Amino acid sequence: MTEGPSGIIEKVEHINKQYVLTVAGEQYTLTKHPYVIADSADPSVWVGQTLSQSFVTSSASHEHGLQVEVGVTEPGLQLLVVADTPYITFEEEADTVQNSSTEFIENSLNRVESQPIEEEPQSTNIWLISGVIVVVLTAFAVIFLRKRK
Repeated sequence: MTEGPSGIIEKVEHINKQYVLTVAGEQYTLTKHPYVIADSADPSVWVGQTLSQSFVTSSASHEHGLQVEVGVTEPGLQLLVVADTPYITFEEEADTVQNSSTEFIENSLNRVESQPIEEEPQSTNIWLISGVIVVVLTAFAVIFLRKRK
């Protein structure tokens, strides 16, 4: 398969039991069993929508090509992505996600850097350490004095 046309679907015709799409002034015939990613599987409603991506069968493909005469096939549209607006490519989408992630991280870092650092007063730490020392000494004194009696 080779890459096919993309653009606005201008016209859809049903000729000799085959659908023929007009894209950018050129006519392209759908194969008998195309793979389609679209809101509707009915080609007649695709007029005005965008053919974002398509692939055409090679003329040597007897399985999916269009049989014109016995043993003779011609290329046809085999894979189509149809949407009201063009799809975003993976690379563009990845760049957008990466840029938004980078912006989010930078904004978060800027907010953290701009906030003043609040230090705990030293007196709270001193009282806490003093209290722990008093409790430990009292526990040792109680245990030691009980064993002496």
